[in-house]
Amino acid sequence: MVINMGKLLSIENLSVIYISDLGIVNAVDKVNISLDEGEVLALVGESGSGKSTLGLTIMRLLPHNAKVVKGRILFRDIDILRLPENEIRR
Repeated sequence: MVINMGKLLSIENLSVIYISDLGIVNAVDKVNISLDEGEVLALVGESGSGKSTLGLTIMRLLPHNAKVVKGRILFRDIDILRLPENEIRR
């Protein structure tokens, strides 16, 4: 039995691009995910579908040529994309 303890993670309308010499690549486009405490989520998709980019975005570990162009990632109602790096480390 899982006891619902509230919203853990909410991803709202998230879009991420990669910028290269060849142009712009849409890696993640308008992703919405909601995950409560105690829930488990599996991401399944073809190679190149954006699974790793989504994970790296949540952890704020995107490479220098990637950019979040819109959306929010709320961890316990705090938008982690807006937090300074020293707050993320804490």
